[in-house]
Amino acid sequence: MCDAREHAHRTTRALGARTADELTALTADLPAPAPTRAKRNRKDLKEWLAEWRYWLGGAVVLSAARGVRCVRKGELTYYWPLAPLGIWAAVLIAIAIWPRGEEDA
Repeated sequence: MCDAREHAHRTTRALGARTADELTALTADLPAPAPTRAKRNRKDLKEWLAEWRYWLGGAVVLSAARGVRCVRKGELTYYWPLAPLGIWAAVLIAIAIWPRGEEDA
């Protein structure tokens, strides 16, 4: 907490500052401002879209493994990657639509 003497000292130093480095040193011990809701939402969306890119990579790898198996057998088999990919996609969709509480907002 800032008392009157510290406030006066910081104000005097701020008014006398000639460079940005002097101001940076003056405010270095202050806490960073909390991110805005818009910034948090953009960050959450970016992370969610990154998860979908991981999902797509997993779909490619699992489909390639299934393709190799089909070629070896000489016939098309059940598309077994559907189960893990479907569960993973359902979790990602649930994350997107799940209501967030006040502490998460």
